Order: sequence, then structure tokens, then C-alpha cells
Amino acid sequence: MINFPTIIVDNFYKQPDKIREFALKQEYLDSPGNYPGKRTKKLHELNRDLFDGFCSKLFSLYYTHADLKYSVDTSFWKVGTLDSDPTSPKNMGFIHNDNCLFAGVIYLIPGFNFNLGTTIYSRIKEKTQGPNPAMKRYYSTGEDIGFDDYILENNSAYEQTIKIGNVYNRLISFDKSVPHAPSHYYMGDETRLVQVFFVHKIESSISSPIRRIQDYDNIPYDSL
Repeated sequence: MINFPTIIVDNFYKQPDKIREFALKQEYLDSPGNYPGKRTKKLHELNRDLFDGFCSKLFSLYYTHADLKYSVDTSFWKVGTLDSDPTSPKNMGFIHNDNCLFAGVIYLIPGFNFNLGTTIYSRIKEKTQGPNPAMKRYYSTGEDIGFDDYILENNSAYEQTIKIGNVYNRLISFDKSVPHAPSHYYMGDETRLVQVFFVHKIESSISSPIRRIQDYDNIPYDSL
């Protein structure tokens, strides 16, 4: 069941250049193999005030009260082109779901590039395979044994429903049940910079947004 809507918020940070500058100053750690690129330490370890301010802004999109308890992981992520061939399956985003309540990104690359954003999908058939060591092996060591085939097989189980462009300081967020992926990784010699976030727990006196919408569904359909 979907509990949180897919949303897009432009101009999320009041001073995005300062956020970008802060992100670029940080140390980036190698991927453990579950995703490409490198990420910083968790934001609450880097700057607690920034973390608290981010969470307040994020949850204001869904709730109107301040007595929330939550668990959020957020960090900055850098990733470049994964294959010099723009048509390589490695430059395709690997379609997946996140293991949390809802997740999202904030784009921190100045300007606009429609093809470097995020694509939302729906599943059209059952996946024929689960997690594959080819992905972890390629992302962590660069060793390529069957990775292209794995990406193509995985992604063939989905169809695109929404494509969201990469706009500087744009936030997107989606429910855990929503399949998604980076639209494309090919960007020449440039590097993608985003803030990623994953909301793992929320304790609130009111229900989630989609449940609240359903509570107000008193439309007299039978009279139509």
C-alpha cells in the first residue's frame, strides 16, 4: 500500500549554493557495492543543525505538527559516467525499490538536464531474478561479469510512468512501493551530485498523507 505521494518541490533550500559548497568539502567514501559512486558520512554526523533543519523542511511537506519522532538517513552522493559508451546498459539506472517508508533526492548540480534526473516506473511482470553478485562486484571492484545482462533482465520487468528532470535545488520524494532509478548515468567528464535521504520510521499522532486522503473520500459516486 502507498502511504506517501510522489512529490516534486523546486527551490527546496533557501541557499542551495551553500549546501552545495558544504557537500563538496566533505570526504566521500567508496560504495559498499550496493550502488555506484561514493557517499559522505550521514548528515547528522557532519552537521547536526543542518540535519535538523533539513528534516523539519522535509516533514513539513507531509505533516502540520512538530511532535514527530523519526529516523532518517541522509548523505551526499557523487557518481560519474559508468561507461564511456552512452548506450551501455551500465549507464542505465538500475530499477529498484528502497527499503524504508519513503525516500528521495535533492539535485545539487547547477542548471538543468532532463536526462540526468530520476524515472518512476510500474512493474509489468514478475522479476525473474533477485539480487545478483554481478552488481556488487562491478560497483565495488569494476569487474564486469554478466552485469549488462543482469541490468537488462531486471529493467525489462518495468515500464516508465514519470520522468523527472534534474533541476538544481529540486527535491523529489516517493513511497517505498514506487520502483525508480536514476534516468541515466552518462554525463561525459562531469559528476552527479545529489543529497539522498531515506525515512525509516515515523511516529505521529495523525495518519500518513495517502491514508488521510482516503479518509476524506466521501464523494457520492453512486449518484453520478
